[in-house]
Amino acid sequence: AGMPAGMPAGMPAGMPAGMLAALTTLGVAPAQVAPQQPAQDPNAPAAVQLRGLPLSATEQDVLAFFAKHDVVDRVSEAPNAVDLMKKGNGKPSGQAIVHMMSRTDAHVALRVLNGQYMDSRYIEVSHYTE
Repeated sequence: AGMPAGMPAGMPAGMPAGMLAALTTLGVAPAQVAPQQPAQDPNAPAAVQLRGLPLSATEQDVLAFFAKHDVVDRVSEAPNAVDLMKKGNGKPSGQAIVHMMSRTDAHVALRVLNGQYMDSRYIEVSHYTE
């Protein structure tokens, strides 16, 4: 490809590489050049799955669990950020999907919350992929 014809000859050699790196980070460059796929964007929205919740747990209980461990501010501000999953018969499954602000926030929540207790229940937290 070389340099575009319009580039001034006196431009520092590091500039085009820096521009390419910036474009690559934004996901503009072709996929084979990109060091990471867009799916790995640390700021992309992400979710965690909680298992082992008390069957009586409400959305507020789940948010309180996050708040108790100082990660509630990382939960997405979407109206239905906490999705309590039900079984086929409509009864609670003891699982919930919690949408986080970003992949980084999901990772922090997972690290902090996995293995903690809600009431007397051991909670397992894992990354949730749609």
